[in-house]
Amino acid sequence: MSVGGSTGSGTRARDLLTVDRRRILVTFGAAILVFLVGAFLHPGFASAASVKAILVIASFVGLVAAGQTFVLLVGGIDLSIPWVLNAAGVLFATASLGRDSRAAYALLLALGLGALVDWSTVSASRISLSRLSS
Repeated sequence: MSVGGSTGSGTRARDLLTVDRRRILVTFGAAILVFLVGAFLHPGFASAASVKAILVIASFVGLVAAGQTFVLLVGGIDLSIPWVLNAAGVLFATASLGRDSRAAYALLLALGLGALVDWSTVSASRISLSRLSS
């Protein structure tokens, strides 16, 4: 018998389910619940084609999240990334009007928006740094 009257298996289970692991399990449980509700409310939501489309769209957000994590890890901070991503997506959707023939035009507008935001952010940083050094 271990100290304090607790059993070895109970301690091992408690050690395996740390606070962080429980949070992860709750998050996965919530995602599964949302998926099941979607499948119940909308026929075809749980089809292979629908799941594939959801995963493709989510992969873009995951790629941006990985880039944002890299920026934070190297000591920088750029909170504009999610806002620019969403604004570019909205601009692309509204400019293309759902037509493939307008995709190139919409892509150029979305890239231009990103370049404009990047340029303005870099310019503002230069102005701030020049005021600090004088």
